[in-house]
Amino acid sequence: MWSMLFWMSTAHSGTGPAEDKRWRVVNDTVMGGVSTSVVTPHPEGGVVFSGELSLANNGGFTSTRTADISADWSGFDAIQMTVIGDGRTYIASVYPKTGWPSRIYYRQPFETEAGQALTVTLPLSDFEAYTYGTRRPDAAPLTEVAHRVGGIGVLLADKIAGPFSLRILRLEGVSDPEQ
Repeated sequence: MWSMLFWMSTAHSGTGPAEDKRWRVVNDTVMGGVSTSVVTPHPEGGVVFSGELSLANNGGFTSTRTADISADWSGFDAIQMTVIGDGRTYIASVYPKTGWPSRIYYRQPFETEAGQALTVTLPLSDFEAYTYGTRRPDAAPLTEVAHRVGGIGVLLADKIAGPFSLRILRLEGVSDPEQ
């Protein structure tokens, strides 16, 4: 197995500025919704993506994504994330570097257990293509565009209004995740 660490808490790695600055928030407010979220550093490492999911005004999603990571994932079979969740289902998202107007991104859901640290392995071949929340079966699979990844993110859109919290401790690309 080989891996590449795309993101890890600076509280433990000492590799640079606060990692929460690499993440930006995109909520349903872009379409009139009122959900809120923030990304903050956790004192024991990692970042926390938290806020309030609202279904008001036809809303119902909140997300965060990394700033440009410019990565070649063609040698990886999966993404592994170590997270501490709240029992909700989140969606991992991968954003390839593509030109306008395609706006295609890839996503795959993952479960969390309240208060439990989990390492989630998400095979690249299981990610599905979307544009603006609509499934795009005509798009190339993520495995074919993995050489031009531009960012990764997490989306919450489980139609359950209320507070949420997901701590992201580690995020990396791995090959041969079964070994």
